[in-house]
Amino acid sequence: MRKVPIKVAASCESLDSPTFIYYIAYLIDNARAFRRSFPCSESKVLFATMANPRSEILRALAQEEIGACVNSIAHLNAARDAGIPARDIQFTSSGITSEDMRRIVAAGVDSNLDSLGQIEQFFRKTSSRKCGVRVSTRSLLGGAFEASDRLGIAVGELGDAVNRARELGGQVSGAHVYVGTNFQSHHDMLPALDAFFEAVQKLPDISYVNVGGGIGVDYGLSENRFDVNRFGSYVESRMDKLRQVKARSIRLFVEPGRSLVASCGYFACRVTDIKRLGGRRFVVVDASVAQFPRPWHHPETPHTVIALDTSKDRKCDSAIVVGRTTYSNDVLAQPSLPVDLDIGEVLVFFDAGAYCDSMSSRFLGQAAAKQVFVE
Repeated sequence: MRKVPIKVAASCESLDSPTFIYYIAYLIDNARAFRRSFPCSESKVLFATMANPRSEILRALAQEEIGACVNSIAHLNAARDAGIPARDIQFTSSGITSEDMRRIVAAGVDSNLDSLGQIEQFFRKTSSRKCGVRVSTRSLLGGAFEASDRLGIAVGELGDAVNRARELGGQVSGAHVYVGTNFQSHHDMLPALDAFFEAVQKLPDISYVNVGGGIGVDYGLSENRFDVNRFGSYVESRMDKLRQVKARSIRLFVEPGRSLVASCGYFACRVTDIKRLGGRRFVVVDASVAQFPRPWHHPETPHTVIALDTSKDRKCDSAIVVGRTTYSNDVLAQPSLPVDLDIGEVLVFFDAGAYCDSMSSRFLGQAAAKQVFVE
């Protein structure tokens, strides 16, 4: 079983409230591993700022020459403030207002647009003569569209997008696809990616490709890890083919999702009560899903949680870790914890660096969790 790093454990000893602890060494290791998987000089790894826009995270990634994938002006500004250059930032969103379009263009950042209407608005309302488009993953794969498949332009509309841009004096110079989220193997991504690369060959003015795919996190610590090197080799080989077909330089942007930052984060809290009800053991902590919301949003991929005190071999049994509120769904985990667990002990949740603090809210009246960054 993975252990809590010594420096992270030391930060937990004086814990007086729920705290996110980030081990920057892990973040840097992950950044370098991804960069090694995409060694081409025309390739740039991006970080999805929506996963965690903390300035300390962004600055560390900027120093490792990681770019940014943003979908709001706030995160665009945060990326720039952290030192990420405009040419290494991609803005991909939907329903962008004319005012925000002008801000994006003024910042010198590429924008991947979501519809034919957005393309027309972009060239009518801004001075830019180039844009990118987001390609609908569902249209690449076929099948019935669900509400969650709302993003992007249908692959069959790419020709219309090119024509619409040219009619307004512009060009479609980039293409973006987000294959999906939390993949455990790159093989599951290939059908959509193969179709995407075939489609972008037909774009006459293509100068960059943005490949987003949610490389999964091993929340259960099964050690069945995604093979980033094989994924990188596949994408780089498709890019080599695209450059040969087009006979020109084409940049590659790769946004690997939460896996870049998840494992560097830990969430720590203290036990405030232990009770039995209906034959089950409930462990109450001084935290809540308002502060640590991912377990509530995604109970299908629970975080591993341990008692910090591992000084002796402790017999464990099932438990339900719950928040200190009266919200019935304030459930953080259902792990196996020491049978002699006591009030005041610290529980630590692994892989809390992505979509955890960034999703916290004012719900239930809980104070924001503290942030600690271990260099």
